[in-house]
Amino acid sequence: MVRREAINFRACACQLAASGLHTAPGGATSARRPMLRARLLLCGLALIVVTALWRPVPTLAQLPTGTPTYDVNAKWVTDRGSQVYNVKAYGATGNGTTDDTAAIKATVSAAGVGGTILFPPGTYLVSSQVAFTADYQTIWGYGANILCSFSSPASCFYIGTVAGPDYNYYGDSFHGLSFQAGSGMTSSSAVEDHGQDVQFRDIHGAYNSSTYPATYFLHVIQNDDDYNETIQHMYQIFGTTSCTTASSCGSVIYSPSGGSPITHVVDSNLSMQCDGNPIDFAGQQLVISHSIFQGQAQFDIRTATNTLLDQNNYYEAGICTNPLNDGNGHSLGPAALISNGAVVTSFGNFPTTATTTFATNASGGTTTYYYYVVGHTAGGGTTAPLLAGWLVTGPSTVSSSAEIFAVWPNLPNTAITTWDLLRIPGSTPSTIPTTGSSGSWAVATGLATSSVCNSTTNVCAYTDSVGSPSSYTVAANNVYPGDVFWPGNIILFTLPSLAGTNAPVNVGQYTGSAAGTFIVDSAPDDPAYVHLTYTTGSDLGNAGKAPFTPGRVCLAGIANYNTSSNNCLYSSSTNAADLNFPVGFSVASGFAAPCGVGLWNGGNAIASGTYSLAGRCQNVWSTAATVTSVACYADGGSSTANVSINGGSGVLTGAITGVGGTFTSGTLNGTPTISTGGWTNWTFTADGTTKDIHCNMVVTHAKNN
Repeated sequence: MVRREAINFRACACQLAASGLHTAPGGATSARRPMLRARLLLCGLALIVVTALWRPVPTLAQLPTGTPTYDVNAKWVTDRGSQVYNVKAYGATGNGTTDDTAAIKATVSAAGVGGTILFPPGTYLVSSQVAFTADYQTIWGYGANILCSFSSPASCFYIGTVAGPDYNYYGDSFHGLSFQAGSGMTSSSAVEDHGQDVQFRDIHGAYNSSTYPATYFLHVIQNDDDYNETIQHMYQIFGTTSCTTASSCGSVIYSPSGGSPITHVVDSNLSMQCDGNPIDFAGQQLVISHSIFQGQAQFDIRTATNTLLDQNNYYEAGICTNPLNDGNGHSLGPAALISNGAVVTSFGNFPTTATTTFATNASGGTTTYYYYVVGHTAGGGTTAPLLAGWLVTGPSTVSSSAEIFAVWPNLPNTAITTWDLLRIPGSTPSTIPTTGSSGSWAVATGLATSSVCNSTTNVCAYTDSVGSPSSYTVAANNVYPGDVFWPGNIILFTLPSLAGTNAPVNVGQYTGSAAGTFIVDSAPDDPAYVHLTYTTGSDLGNAGKAPFTPGRVCLAGIANYNTSSNNCLYSSSTNAADLNFPVGFSVASGFAAPCGVGLWNGGNAIASGTYSLAGRCQNVWSTAATVTSVACYADGGSSTANVSINGGSGVLTGAITGVGGTFTSGTLNGTPTISTGGWTNWTFTADGTTKDIHCNMVVTHAKNN
């Protein structure tokens, strides 16, 4: 292809020929005429050749579809197999102030199926939605910033047609683009995926400190119904969304309910710096791997998908202030993972954060309190006790001059009409309120939602000034929340559309590490499904690792584990520190599962006395299970332990002695079995010198699937 420099060659040839023509004094022609004739002949030949080969650079109006593009710096873009369509060749400026929308749309249209669209470095102002309606387009924009600014809830970039089905357009990919919100985008997504098999790589945000927080997106990438969307190496997204109010708290990756999208998030840094939430996703499946979650405003992940696979991600809570508050400056804490009916499997790091830390008007306190709430519906329904928050600097005695300000989310989808507020003291709570358990826990009962809950923020509040809580017995739960927020590490709720129904099977399920503490299982007594399962290696006997939630817990990693056949022993804890599950193992005859209990006092001696731990392991198989061995351990001193099964006694007898790791097996009376639905009950007698006690019982069962 002849370059533009051919113009200069043509001019030089003419000037060279003309320079040889001159007149001698007196008007006589120079004697060098033969030489001039040769030069004229050369000039003519040059003009013929250059004119035949040279073509002028086309204007935007002259540029035909399919013509390789030409940038403003007069440098050709190399074509290596498919044509490249440069938005600047179609009139875009990239100066951040000129409206480039028409030029971008013209480029997208010209590129067609399989075309590559190039955004050179610069800022491109977009004033209306740009639709990508051709298959397999590649959009390349490293160093390019898309500044979206228009007053409409429509997304800035849209893949597909708004009125058409999502399966009409396939295989588009976006690389390196940065998205920045101008005015009017607070209800919009930067990119809306209404296609299939779309890829996003190296997408990030542009933070404008001079206009933020007035300018932001509600979401960055929205998946309507793409069954195979991939988001890889997303980064620097803080300031792209915002959380200025609870109602407009945005998320980077989003999928609305109603579709069946599947999204894969890989190698991404979703550090929010308090500017919104990383992922809010409803749909078919969400897979997240090797990514970073930091500084969420409200939650890291909220999902109503069928399944969520969480693989080797890093979680770190920030010091953000949740915009959800009671209207008097008392905010709720954050959440790491909220599962609205999703089956979650987690490998690697546990989703860690904190629950709500309550405020107090007392100073210098060192007492820890845990607060639970129980909700009641107008029809007589009851939730399980839900961990609402804690205070680690509480007064030794609560009073009108040393109050604690409790806050918790309202559950409008679940139609809670009254609340009971429970308070339990202890560095780890001495008791977890399970069904049928009793204690002096009640700060207040029958609190009307209309009186204690803010109808605008949906946050409830109550000032605790009760010195001695009243006796309270936990009733069986038959109401399952389906609301969209609750603070804590892992929140297991049902779908919002099913909130309040008596279908515990629809409550979320979690299988993963037990390294965290604040877990809320809203279906702890579900006899048919395991909702909280800890993976092999989880040690719940160590301080700070016990889940502060009532309910049954299963240990994964057991041969032939099958939740649909209920092949799992449950553990129901009334003591946050009495869970110690060793790794499960298989036996030739079928299935083996451990059930462990114990007492833990933070390395201090357990006070002398007898401790009854009722309802620790239940057999939910259809036939009886066999107890094959029991081993107990005591750190220092000596103690005795006894376990009864199905109401009997004397299954385990004998003293437990040992120092520094010595196990002494108790004596089994015969070959005890646990009948279907039967429970084990443990009794420990401590002598005042033992620091901790653990007993593990191995139970075998023939294959039941």
